Amino acid sequence: MTARRFAQVDVFTTRAGYGNPLAVVLDAEGLDASSMQRFAAWTNLSETAFVLAPTTSQADFRVRIFTPRRELPFAGHPAVGATYAVLEARTDFAGRTGLTLECTAGLLPVRGHSNVQGDRTVGIEEKPDDAFLDRLKAAFGFEPPRKHGYDVVETIEAML
Repeated sequence: MTARRFAQVDVFTTRAGYGNPLAVVLDAEGLDASSMQRFAAWTNLSETAFVLAPTTSQADFRVRIFTPRRELPFAGHPAVGATYAVLEARTDFAGRTGLTLECTAGLLPVRGHSNVQGDRTVGIEEKPDDAFLDRLKAAFGFEPPRKHGYDVVETIEAML
């Protein structure tokens, strides 16, 4: 068995045990989909993210996202959490404020910030392009909101 770097992060909080938990395998190269699925089921968390080398020069890293039952083409909580874990674990991204994550649904710009206390925040702040939104529509069967500037409630209402 190969030892792999692993992190469990609390997404959407600065306090341990108060956020959305996410398992992140930081060096998933060489794992096949069935091994990823088995590990995601073992963690028994809502999602597990597997960090891989990108397949395109436009991305900084690639993430495959699994629930205990299936792979997802995209999910916001794992995208934010995996980016946070990558920024914490890898020195080659030190000082960067923006990264491009590659997921099955496409490329996703993710922004990060560290304050003077050393607290790091990460978020998806850019409007995804139409091709990305089209792939989300095909994968999940709903029309993603395309108007820029929706807050959380307006986004959910726009998907209903």
